Amino acid sequence: MFPSLTRPPVKVVVPQTAAVPLCANCASLVTGPFCAQCGQRNIRRLVSVRRMMWDVLDDQLSVNSALPRTISGLLLRPGFLTREYVAGRIVRYIAPFRLYLVTSLLFFLVLALYADPRRLGQDAERGMSPAGDSTAASRTVVKQGRFLDIGPMRDTANVPRVLRPLARRLGEQEKRINSMPRAEAIKALVSGIERNAPKTVFLLLPLVAIFLKLLYYRRNRLYVEHFVFALHIHSFAYVVFTALLLTSGGPYSVLLLLWLVGYVFWAMKRVYGQGFRKTGTKYLILGGAYLFALTIGMMLTVLVTTLTV
Repeated sequence: MFPSLTRPPVKVVVPQTAAVPLCANCASLVTGPFCAQCGQRNIRRLVSVRRMMWDVLDDQLSVNSALPRTISGLLLRPGFLTREYVAGRIVRYIAPFRLYLVTSLLFFLVLALYADPRRLGQDAERGMSPAGDSTAASRTVVKQGRFLDIGPMRDTANVPRVLRPLARRLGEQEKRINSMPRAEAIKALVSGIERNAPKTVFLLLPLVAIFLKLLYYRRNRLYVEHFVFALHIHSFAYVVFTALLLTSGGPYSVLLLLWLVGYVFWAMKRVYGQGFRKTGTKYLILGGAYLFALTIGMMLTVLVTTLTV
């Protein structure tokens, strides 16, 4: 017999490939740290508590990279974060709105510790009793005279008709608050102001952006750019005022206030790119308008607190 002229079959060996990771949430192919379909992070979820807390901080504040860059840019480089945001370099820093929320939360937490309504009420009780003796009788004593005085609003006949319902409500609140012990009235009013003040300042943000839009209307800037600038300026102001509370009016208070004043001016100059004279003029106009709006806002805050306490 002749040998077979056909070649023996060749055994093909297929190389083993690495397993392609799939998203545990939507089963899509994952080629990076996040799923391109649903956005879930591509990490093992059953981790230690320490790792879990670190992931939370990284998700909220980007502590691994964005937080140091954001802090240095906010504190040491006026206007830098706004310019980076406008230029499209966003991910490498903490988002402006999140930065504002974190700094405002920090400030009002520290303020609540330094202006604790219960502690202020206890101080009022000790001040009302002879030699600081806080007895049961002294705790029920009401301050002589009026603790709350609404003045001409008390007589509804002397106010415009449209304001009479408000005047009657204020009169009722005046009687109720004046009938309370001083300590209880102080605690109620301070707690209400601390609760309403963050909302007032937050509502000023779009107003500041409107002021900036009017001052720089020839620069053809979008409103959102002015709003981002207002967020960054307020974030820095919250950091400065938090430091003022922590230093308790020490020798660094003047330096901190001067730092804030100079910071806002230099931030306006860098972001909007105008000379010292124009920037100084608009800086004074913006500052005056903001102080006026803030004063009105705080008066409304006190009014709302009085009506709702």
